[in-house]
Amino acid sequence: VDYAHAKGIIHRDLKPANVLLDKQGQPKVTNFGLAKQTQGDSGLTGTGQILGTPSYMPPEQAAGKLETVGPQSDVYALGAMLYCLVTGRPPFQAATPIDTLRQVLEQEPVAPRQLNAQIPVDLQTIVLKCLEKDPRRRYGSAREVANELRRFTVGEPILARPVGPLTRLVKWSRRRPAAAALALVSGLAALAVAGLGVGSHYYSQLQTALGQAEEQRGVALTERNEADRQRGEATRQQTRAESSELLAKRYLYAADIALSWKAWQSTQIERMRALLNRQRPEPGQPDLRGIEWHYLWRVGNAERTLPGRYPIVRAATFTPDGTRLIAACRAGSNREPGQILMWEVGSNNPPTVVFREEQSKGPDHGFFAANDVAVSPDGEMIAFDGTAGPLLRDLAGRHAPKVLSGHKDFLHNVVFSPDGSKLATGSLDKTIMLRDSSRGELLATLEGHKLGIRTMAFSPDGSLLVTGAGDDRAPRWLQLEQGELKLWNVAERRELQAFPNVGSLVNSVAFTADGNSVVSASLNGKVTLWNARTAEVVRNFGNQNSPVWSVDFSPDGSSLAAACDDGTIRLWNVSDGAETAVLKGHDGAVRWLKFNRKTGDLASGGMDGALKILSSTIDPVRGNLGEHRWTIISIAFSADSRTIASADYKTVRTFDARTGAARLTFDGGHWITGMALAPDGGVIATSGNRETNGAGPGIVKLWDASTGREIETLDPKIGQFIRVAFSADSRFLAANGTGIERGKPQATIWEVGSRRSLGTWHIQATPAFSHDSRLAAIAGQESVVILDLESGQPRATLPGSSSGIRAVRFGPDDRTLAGGSEDGTCVIWNIAQFDVRSTWKAHDRAVRSLTYSPDGQTLVTISDTETRLWDVDPIRQRAELLIGNCPQVFAPDSRTLITATNTVSLWQASTGQELLNLAGYGGLPATCLAFSPDGLILAEGGGYRDENEGVYLWRMAPRAQTDPGANSQRH
Repeated sequence: VDYAHAKGIIHRDLKPANVLLDKQGQPKVTNFGLAKQTQGDSGLTGTGQILGTPSYMPPEQAAGKLETVGPQSDVYALGAMLYCLVTGRPPFQAATPIDTLRQVLEQEPVAPRQLNAQIPVDLQTIVLKCLEKDPRRRYGSAREVANELRRFTVGEPILARPVGPLTRLVKWSRRRPAAAALALVSGLAALAVAGLGVGSHYYSQLQTALGQAEEQRGVALTERNEADRQRGEATRQQTRAESSELLAKRYLYAADIALSWKAWQSTQIERMRALLNRQRPEPGQPDLRGIEWHYLWRVGNAERTLPGRYPIVRAATFTPDGTRLIAACRAGSNREPGQILMWEVGSNNPPTVVFREEQSKGPDHGFFAANDVAVSPDGEMIAFDGTAGPLLRDLAGRHAPKVLSGHKDFLHNVVFSPDGSKLATGSLDKTIMLRDSSRGELLATLEGHKLGIRTMAFSPDGSLLVTGAGDDRAPRWLQLEQGELKLWNVAERRELQAFPNVGSLVNSVAFTADGNSVVSASLNGKVTLWNARTAEVVRNFGNQNSPVWSVDFSPDGSSLAAACDDGTIRLWNVSDGAETAVLKGHDGAVRWLKFNRKTGDLASGGMDGALKILSSTIDPVRGNLGEHRWTIISIAFSADSRTIASADYKTVRTFDARTGAARLTFDGGHWITGMALAPDGGVIATSGNRETNGAGPGIVKLWDASTGREIETLDPKIGQFIRVAFSADSRFLAANGTGIERGKPQATIWEVGSRRSLGTWHIQATPAFSHDSRLAAIAGQESVVILDLESGQPRATLPGSSSGIRAVRFGPDDRTLAGGSEDGTCVIWNIAQFDVRSTWKAHDRAVRSLTYSPDGQTLVTISDTETRLWDVDPIRQRAELLIGNCPQVFAPDSRTLITATNTVSLWQASTGQELLNLAGYGGLPATCLAFSPDGLILAEGGGYRDENEGVYLWRMAPRAQTDPGANSQRH
């Protein structure tokens, strides 16, 4: 309506029947049959004629004074429609049109609240101001009505004021002058007659009383004002105190998070947990915890600790059915006996004692029993080392253990062959004995080691035996220089080969699932994969500088786990040696670990005497999805958070985001500079240059995300360096980059299903889609076009900046649009009114990008040299981070901002304090950062042109997992 007025058109017949709603609920004004131009009217109607609908007709139109009909007449009709909407009836309605016109001219409308008491006072005031008889007392334009209604809907004070009794009396007098004059004369006469009789008697008393009342009213008013002032000051002081207290708590929280992270890095797990527990809120207190707290709690509690604590747990193994864990536990004193204990894996019950020697009687008082334990493949027999030699007995304990004599020194190892027919024992006497496991009969003694046997493993088919040796009685420096690794043919009872350059005491060995390779772990920290046939080194895992005590392959053979002296458990991909996780939970060295072959769970124990089980359902704290051939330029999640896609300059890969399993790899067939995954997960879009060497014009391709099949090639008519983005409903795709025409930046938007282009524009910023996928913001040099995606037509043009808009972003509720310009100025527009809400100088340099927090209360603006966080309403700088243009993303709870440079940093959004600094992209620059929509996975990619470390994943714990039943206030 206001737009029509601006063009000189007055509707003159606005009523509910002339307002239609389209399928999106957008109102459309129709039936301009009675409209007239404010200038140069056609003259088809003359003065005195009555046109329009009586119930919605303004008084000047009802009186036939068409020369006075103007924009305020349509304002009246808008008020009449609003009256009908809130009361259910028009303001005037009689039996006949003539009677209705008489009401319009002579009566005031019934106040809406008399018909519906639930109508707010402010809304009634707006309605009645529109329905003023005098056009000059109405709102000046339809735009003013819209602004007034906006103030009402957002809770701001309205400009109009309610009509008082005196004003109503004056209005009645103007409409009925004769009756008003008669009433006035009659009243005055009556008062004169009555007043003459008593007036003089009471006049002096009345004057005195009035004076006293006025004095008392003044005193009361002064006291009330003082009380209000003191109450207001007390409220302000309380607010400031509460704000200061909350700010102090936030700084303390940030400090505790940083300290707990350092405690975890130094393997002080109990201190870490204590610091985190200090930030659990009391009931009714504000909860300051963000994703960083829940992440750290998950890191420090990623395992289940079995009941009991024992001075030293030397070794343990699962029964073949995976239901029980059996451990060899040493006592705290060399003179105290060791024992074999058994836990039910799914129970919290204390362990069962399988075997316990009354006292240690070994040949050397410096060593004692319980070095190793093994269970036969059928789960019936158990073997372990006793003070008198190897002990073999049934697991059920029906028979006394059988002592297997023969070794001249303590045992370090016992192991069953895969078929269960043989038992191998290794001793510090430098020999290996092969026995019949059912009878204990000695089959052969393998000799050839010059050092004591410390570890052994059969190949999966039982044909080979690998043994590791070292002298753990020698000085430490000598242990670090002397070690042996040998391979034996079991059937022929002979040595096949000795592995060269082992260099250090060997603590643990294991075969790969195919039996072609052997891994060894040494006192010097080296974990080496050897070719079992050639004795050549295949690869080394990690670069540990302290001992690695135990290694084991996962049941599927894809991962290798190592128990380290620094208190960590490290996991690597066997195929490429990439480290996939570093697990911490023990206070002190981890001395052994073992996978459960049935469940994939990982058990570990160490010098802290604790036995822990890490569930296979808990993802690694930090994962790695494998390397790309080139710099990773984009990462995207599907809306259901189940699929993650990544792209380098030539290749696109997709993965199962929950398991990390690779799904698809395909060559883009062109030089890729941008990639986007449709939120519904069905289509991948790549963009860049047509030639694979980066040359040629721009190109956009669409791919089937499930098969990698090319669907379509689009011509964006753009030169190069193209980026792409999907709308939230996956229906529309935007691409932008350097234009062909004299290098001007430009962008194109397509409807994906029909491949229809909605247009091409010369712009600097990537087009922004609204979250409801109805609008797109296209930023030009001096203005921003709001495009209706359904029709493909502009909805509005917003004033921009003379220096050019560089970035635009819709607010989470789509009610605002934020933009950043080349000169550092930022603008926030109201989308409902398409006008400017706020403008301010955010930076001295160009604003490169913008990020809204998910709750819409924080706007992040990013320049080349700094990042600033702003309160949105009103605009106020909250914090500044001294990092420039880099990938940034908010956590779903809006409390934490994550940035990626050479490291990944988590910042407290309320204060700008750094909370965590994660070991990011291996020192390589980061190019992309993404949070899964469910808030459980943070992904990072980057690297140099031909060097990267794949996609890093940080698994964030859901709140229910780390804080079940939490009911404190979020703050």
